[in-house]
Amino acid sequence: MDTDAAEQVPDNLQTDIVNSLWQRNKVTLSQTPPQEWEAYFHYYHKECKTWIGYGHGEYAFVRIHEDITDIAKKLDNGDTKAQIKDSLLRKDTQNRTVDEKIRMAEGSMRLVVPLSAMIDIGRFLAAISIQTTRGTTRKLV
Repeated sequence: MDTDAAEQVPDNLQTDIVNSLWQRNKVTLSQTPPQEWEAYFHYYHKECKTWIGYGHGEYAFVRIHEDITDIAKKLDNGDTKAQIKDSLLRKDTQNRTVDEKIRMAEGSMRLVVPLSAMIDIGRFLAAISIQTTRGTTRKLV
């Protein structure tokens, strides 16, 4: 894993993000060691950097972690995509065109939905060994 990516989301923010995105399962989350979230936060950082950095922020309203968790909470509360996009459109403070705002609201949704829909499937309990054609054993997960 690229350690730089994990360092971009400090531990205290990681805890807040995890608890905000998966509110219903706080007992299990609190028992999960932080290192088990490394892959998720690598993905989280990469996606945020891509969406926010691409076009210098012109493809998403999201700017800070709380923007992501706010949208995720609305999804969790049952708000429709249209309702969420409408609330995002009202956040524009730079008098963008309607098309620009719609593009940014859609981009925000495309960023947050995968981040909030990811789930932990747990550790693999066993590995499988197979015999290759050359007679050596390789371990698969």
